[in-house]
Amino acid sequence: MTRAVFALIKIGDRFLSVSRKKEHSKFGFPGGGVEKGESDEQALHRELKEEIHTEGKIIRKLYVDKSRTGFDVATYEVILTSPLSKEVPFINEEGALVALRTAEEFRANIFGRYNGEVFKALDKQD
Repeated sequence: MTRAVFALIKIGDRFLSVSRKKEHSKFGFPGGGVEKGESDEQALHRELKEEIHTEGKIIRKLYVDKSRTGFDVATYEVILTSPLSKEVPFINEEGALVALRTAEEFRANIFGRYNGEVFKALDKQD
């Protein structure tokens, strides 16, 4: 089974997003695949450095989805421990758009069902 991890990072009243490289209108939470030998935490820290050039502290696991498509996906609530290296929005080295989005924008986007479950879990834990 392929495993992926993502970070829900709140900045003000919005959340950090990273788009697909060539389709900036399709976006999700920062994160990606867990490489062989990595823990979720190690993968999440690596992905934050790669995608948004910063570091964060994991607060808690918010939501896990073990889908029938062969993906095991976990999203963690994360706070930044160092400032972003660029002002948001910006295009990262991979060509993805890093931007701030509302919860409603996440729910209406490509991974809307999953994102909705993440926000429900966040609301329950607050």
